[in-house]
Amino acid sequence: LKQSGKSLGTLYIELFQDICPKTVENFLKYVQGTEIGGYRNCPIHRVVKGGYIQSGDIINGSGAGIATKYLNDECFAVKHDSIGIIGMANLGQPHTASSQFYISLGPLPWLDGKRVAFGRIPDVASLKIIKGLQEMNTFMNERPVPDIVIAECDIIYEPEGYKKSDEEAFD
Repeated sequence: LKQSGKSLGTLYIELFQDICPKTVENFLKYVQGTEIGGYRNCPIHRVVKGGYIQSGDIINGSGAGIATKYLNDECFAVKHDSIGIIGMANLGQPHTASSQFYISLGPLPWLDGKRVAFGRIPDVASLKIIKGLQEMNTFMNERPVPDIVIAECDIIYEPEGYKKSDEEAFD
């Protein structure tokens, strides 16, 4: 993430492909970029303090843009029970998600059964970054000023034999 050319840090997102494979596939399509756009250089267009961060409007960056086709609501197995839950934004009606997504800034139980959550922020450093975003100045429609953008985005796989902690590395 960048604001005014200054790096705000790197967010890592764990995707639950085993729970929501079609939703994850849709998200990854925009990470990689499509003929109509992708998440690279896409602004965070809304920050609701204590609520969520929203991005993914690849059409005009305002939050009003809708990418090509709608995605069916795949499942509601992942609950919005903590900070760092990743889900697909929709138009307030079932089966209307497209490219826009949100990251929860706390529990959002009112979204359970209404929005498809398909991932989470797995590490402390990334959680600190998203907590810090809610302290940024915002303007109309809770848009950060100056703009915060997704400067780069890539797919990183956990390699075979990867150890999550130093203790595990010495097993």
